[in-house]
Amino acid sequence: MNTEKVFKSTQEQAVASWVGYLNQIRIEKLFDALTKQDLNYQKAMESINSTLKSVHEILQSNRGGERGIHGFIAEISEVGIGNARENIKGNPDIYKWINDNSSSDLLRGTTEIQQKFYLSGGDFSLGAVAKHLEKYPDYLANGSKYQIPKDQYENIKQLYRLTEKEAYKTLSDSGDGLTINQWKKVHNFFENNKNISFDDLEPSLLDYDEVQKGTIDKTIAKEKESLKNINNERKDKAIDNNKSTLEEAGKATAVSAVIEGSTAFITCIIKKIKSGKAIKDFTSEDWEEIAKDTGIGTVKGGARGASIYAVTSALESNAPKFYEAGINAKALATYNKTASTTANAIVTASFGLAEQIHKFRKNEITELELLENSQIVCLDASVSALFSLIGQIAIPVPVLGAVIGNAVGTMMYKTAKDNFNKKEQAIMQQYYDELIELDNKLDEKYRQFVLELSASFEEFLSILENAFSPDVNVALEGSIELAKTLGVDENEILDTKEKAFAYFLD
Repeated sequence: MNTEKVFKSTQEQAVASWVGYLNQIRIEKLFDALTKQDLNYQKAMESINSTLKSVHEILQSNRGGERGIHGFIAEISEVGIGNARENIKGNPDIYKWINDNSSSDLLRGTTEIQQKFYLSGGDFSLGAVAKHLEKYPDYLANGSKYQIPKDQYENIKQLYRLTEKEAYKTLSDSGDGLTINQWKKVHNFFENNKNISFDDLEPSLLDYDEVQKGTIDKTIAKEKESLKNINNERKDKAIDNNKSTLEEAGKATAVSAVIEGSTAFITCIIKKIKSGKAIKDFTSEDWEEIAKDTGIGTVKGGARGASIYAVTSALESNAPKFYEAGINAKALATYNKTASTTANAIVTASFGLAEQIHKFRKNEITELELLENSQIVCLDASVSALFSLIGQIAIPVPVLGAVIGNAVGTMMYKTAKDNFNKKEQAIMQQYYDELIELDNKLDEKYRQFVLELSASFEEFLSILENAFSPDVNVALEGSIELAKTLGVDENEILDTKEKAFAYFLD
């Protein structure tokens, strides 16, 4: 048994496992983020659907009458949509509908809000605010807010910021757009109500027209679409945040190169010490050989790390599709381990084959030896990958499982290969031939079973089609036949008029 090869193979699989583990961490983080966002979206949609239900109850009861019903629609919508917009981001509900005809309509956290949605008067609901403030002069003392339609708030903000000179220069006396008269109403409001400032006003989430009887369904539908888009954007962001990066790939390549280069360096020194040389007696030729082996190991390590990272990253890039297909992170971890060990086997085999080809070109080995050695190289790499995968599944500790599995499996394989004599090999060959023969027999039985199953299934579909036929008589006969096929007791089958009458009328 070549201990050096076992040690080297184990080191290679440790690197493969580590690089694969880097990507597995990202996959698990991604799945966790996508799962949380799905729950966020579900909660947001529940809030929106509950809002729509409450709005329809208001519409059915006609609460507030023709002139006031939109006020209740606005309050309910503000709460439901506001909470949904928080839920989609993973936050808890922040709005509450007070609904007790008190001085406030809504509660946002600890902030009390009075809503005013008025179109008459042309003052953007400020007249209604003034009346409420007259009734409750201390309403703003504790940080409460007046909330008006979003479009009205934007108009007030624009007019409030204009000086008189700017207003007369830019605004019209009448017609489309904002007017001088509206500018005067806004400024007169704040001049006549010293206990309120512009900052005591805030915009609703919705415009005035969006909370009317004939538009609220469309408003809710638009909000649902908006939440869906936000959900997709947040999931895309989660995917971007957990993608493989060139920086991480560079680290994986560098670490792999250092590990394999260091292993080559140590192995070469140990080999020379075992040959009887002390380190102090190493010649310049010895150090040149050590440097050469170290350099080759470093190059191989870099190539190994980059290749494995690329393969496992390709799997990770498809993680969102696996998630949508219902494959969980734990199941995907097995695929990821397989990918990393397989990638390592390919890299190892590639270097081994390149070495054999180099020897063949230098006439150091014959064509037959080239073929035989190449087969052994590929087989060694495959066995190493197989036992590393088994080790990672049996020992769910990153890297350690791969190292132990590879070491044990490789030693078992090499011990058997190096110690089997011709007789034992003949036994194994006979066993292999028997397995092939058994496989062929089972394959034939499997084909026969599939044919029988297909015939039975066709018969069942024919009975099922009759049982659900539009023709009542055919359906009756088909139902009786279906019941018999499924093993229903004949005494319980309604196959006569007497049984049917007794079942439904007695």
